[in-house]
Amino acid sequence: MRRKPVHIDAQSSDVASIAIIMGDPGRAEALSRELEDARLANKKRGYIIYTGKYQGFPVTIASHGIGGPSMLILVEELFMLGTRTFVRLGTAGSLNNNIRVGDIVLASGASYLPGSCGLSLYYDKVPPSTSADPSLLWQVYKRLEIEEGLKTHIGPVFCSDSFYSENPDILSEASRSGALAVEMETAALYGVQYIRGYRSLSVLIITNNPLDKNEKFLKPDIVNDIARRVFRILLDALVNKI
Repeated sequence: MRRKPVHIDAQSSDVASIAIIMGDPGRAEALSRELEDARLANKKRGYIIYTGKYQGFPVTIASHGIGGPSMLILVEELFMLGTRTFVRLGTAGSLNNNIRVGDIVLASGASYLPGSCGLSLYYDKVPPSTSADPSLLWQVYKRLEIEEGLKTHIGPVFCSDSFYSENPDILSEASRSGALAVEMETAALYGVQYIRGYRSLSVLIITNNPLDKNEKFLKPDIVNDIARRVFRILLDALVNKI
């Protein structure tokens, strides 16, 4: 394992122990305005990173792009710099008719195809566990569902590397296996968690249902509104447990 970041041009003093990560750099920039004294820590290679404070506690916001390999570069390098808690605030497609557009899924675990999601070189014969940090899962669920009343589901998700080749057959199989939703990064985030020793959780906003013949996507402005609300709740949950 390398000891110094290659793709992120930042120092340990530029990042916090807690990072909220997401695919969209535009959303990362927008959410940085929710922090006090947010400053741009990196824009090299498209990894937009801001660090500021929430209720006096340092917090980093970062964009990881699309897919497990891209995300793992960000996570590995932030880990090198001292980040120890990663919460992915992302989007996903529902694979369950009881989970509707606008709902939240907390990924308790993640399934993936052998050799995919950027994990194949992290192990020899025994794949790493791809499960959420249990204490982090509980404290976020308690805030989202019990205290704030957001419709929140807990369960596994299916992770894919190929957005445009996710055919109905494989998604239906994933659904029959218990996956609540499909997205592209959680298996990688969780898989490396227990190898490196950080805590992580994926908090996913449902934007569509790819198994619906009349599939429609949640409008971007609505997604951003939900993301902003969830972001604030996440920060409340995290900083009050430090």
